[in-house]
Amino acid sequence: MAKQTEKILVADADAEVLDLVAQQVLKPMGYEVATASDGGSALQTALKMGPDIIITALDLPGLSGRDLLAALRTQGFQSIIIATGPKGAENQALQALRLGAKDYLSKPLREAEVVASVDHALEELRLRREREQLSQKLAAANQQLEKRVRELTTLYGIGKAVTAVTNLNQLFSRLIEGALFVAEAEVGWLLLAEEDNKLVLRAAKGLPNLSGIKLNQPWDDGISSLLMLSGEGITLGGPALAKMRAGQVVRAAVAVPIKAKDQVMGVIVVGNKSGKLFTDRDQAMLSAVADYASVALVNARLFQALEAKARSLQQSYDDLTVGERQKEELVEKVGHELRAPVSQVRGNLQALARGDAGPLSAPQAEMLRSALEPLIGAQRLIDDMSFMGETGRRPANPRPIVLGDLAKQSIARLTPEAKQAGVTLVPEVPAEALKVAADAAQISHVLDNLIANAIKFSSRGAQVTVRVRDGNDGTAVAAVTDKGPGIPTDKASRIWDKFYQIESPGARKPGGAGLGLSVVKQIVEGHGGRVWVESEPGRGSTFYFSLVKI
Repeated sequence: MAKQTEKILVADADAEVLDLVAQQVLKPMGYEVATASDGGSALQTALKMGPDIIITALDLPGLSGRDLLAALRTQGFQSIIIATGPKGAENQALQALRLGAKDYLSKPLREAEVVASVDHALEELRLRREREQLSQKLAAANQQLEKRVRELTTLYGIGKAVTAVTNLNQLFSRLIEGALFVAEAEVGWLLLAEEDNKLVLRAAKGLPNLSGIKLNQPWDDGISSLLMLSGEGITLGGPALAKMRAGQVVRAAVAVPIKAKDQVMGVIVVGNKSGKLFTDRDQAMLSAVADYASVALVNARLFQALEAKARSLQQSYDDLTVGERQKEELVEKVGHELRAPVSQVRGNLQALARGDAGPLSAPQAEMLRSALEPLIGAQRLIDDMSFMGETGRRPANPRPIVLGDLAKQSIARLTPEAKQAGVTLVPEVPAEALKVAADAAQISHVLDNLIANAIKFSSRGAQVTVRVRDGNDGTAVAAVTDKGPGIPTDKASRIWDKFYQIESPGARKPGGAGLGLSVVKQIVEGHGGRVWVESEPGRGSTFYFSLVKI
């Protein structure tokens, strides 16, 4: 057995037991071991050491083993406890288990029993840590998702303002507020090139009352004139910024040009007083706001000529605002509840990416794609986790369905993901309608997981084949075949286990939670079906599941 770094406390009044368990069994196996001969010293050692496992006799002098268990429980200890006591003392064993012990070993202790009990406890400890890590990852992903959705909601609101607000002063104020939010800045201003290319301060928030800085008056902040020439964004801080007039206002700044085609029409600048430098992402988000500003300025130049037509278009827009408002309300709920809104958010973002709400600039389209990729992964993880409980153990809504139709629908859903990975999905579905009694949503999830897994382990230019056939034994069989790296023979039996993952250099994306195949097995077996895999290392794998025909 490989050496471990886990810490174990052994408490027993019998010196021979301490020598057997601590010195002869555990220490040679590489564990960090401490001992105690009475209850009081055992509690003090536990508080100081923080052991992963405690092996304690129930008949300790001073503070009994039962009292020790109760004390540890009140202290909120998460250690796994193994109690020891005389053979035939069932009442003591039952009391120990009620107080939180995970196992009970009868004396005289045998080395094999101690090793087996410790191994079992360590396996539980590792699973507990894996669950905690998964929960932390999910929480971190959720926080990132909430932040991205808030940013997109802000940009979406600015986009609506560009089309709805005709007063440029109001619109510029909205743009500055949005710029401060997406860049997490304290101070911001917007300068526009007027006659003779003089930069005029048209909107500001957080600017101090300094002489020479007045709204609708020329102001040279030392940064914007450089951007008017270069047409490129910039991030500044430290001595370089301090030499400019903007350095009198902020200690760190990020600025982006407002451009229409190749013409620079103005500049948006945001900054903070703490001196914390802005990131490339802050600059990218600010550029998205600047894109909206350029749209607003172009619209303003055309407004007078199009005013008459704009009235009729405004009415059409008003008719659409009800649906738009509903989407916005759904987006705002993300962050309060995770599972239900995620699919709604994904659909809304995909609609925006398609241009359903209007054309997007390249930076806006790229930001939407960046937001969608982790969202799709998070949604798949959330869907997988939803099947880990009782509701996923049996069909929730069984009815006659055509297995081939569900396979075609899954292929259609996963085709965009396959194209992005350079993988071709090939359907082989018979004309014969093979019907099974099943929950359509759950079996669709099984197909989605298997196809997504095949895409993940396929190289660019490869094919993934999705087959449906008659099993000739009263079943309908679905199979998903890839030409990926295959499954090592020594790991094939564990691929259906929860949280188990095979790290492979052939995978398109490493990582994941290790739940997908476990969920597949749970759903299929809940339907009374069977799952299995055929794989040859280096040549690919085929995952199968069968359901009873009707």
